[in-house]
Amino acid sequence: MTMPLARIAFRSRVARLLLVTVGSAALAGSAQVSVPMVPVPMTLQSYALVTLAALAGWRLAGEITLAYLMVGLLGLPVFSGAKGGISVLLGPTGGYLAGFLIAALVVGYLAERSRHTTLSLIGLMALGHAILLTIGVGWLATKIGVPLAVEKGLVPFLPGAGVKILLAAATLLLVERIPAKGAGD
Repeated sequence: MTMPLARIAFRSRVARLLLVTVGSAALAGSAQVSVPMVPVPMTLQSYALVTLAALAGWRLAGEITLAYLMVGLLGLPVFSGAKGGISVLLGPTGGYLAGFLIAALVVGYLAERSRHTTLSLIGLMALGHAILLTIGVGWLATKIGVPLAVEKGLVPFLPGAGVKILLAAATLLLVERIPAKGAGD
């Protein structure tokens, strides 16, 4: 299945560059919508990430996510709290950010190869969140220990993840109802 954003992106280099830029900006913007929590804030990024990945497919989702991470690594304030730089990637949130790339690739890959029913999309979005949380909590555990990482970096995020999973699945179902240009020609 060709994903909606991939159909646009692979028409030309300009379209692809534009989608990578807009997708990276969407990730950066969603990072700024947050609930301050310590040591890791809750943001809308996981919703944006899994939704983009499912709409883009693995290749474009990987490019978008890599571009976002590279811009942040270079110091631009694209991470939560308008932060940037290597210190963010090495800090408590670094595992979640590293998990973005893996989750984007996995969700994008599976979205390309699966039939999109409500249940399968909920499962796919849940898998993306599980990847993010597992890698994030694993990294956080190296900083503060496993019990505290689970208490501070997993448990408080589960209700929000449930809501974002349902929103992402609903978003994808709605977007897929939009007819592709030229469909039926």
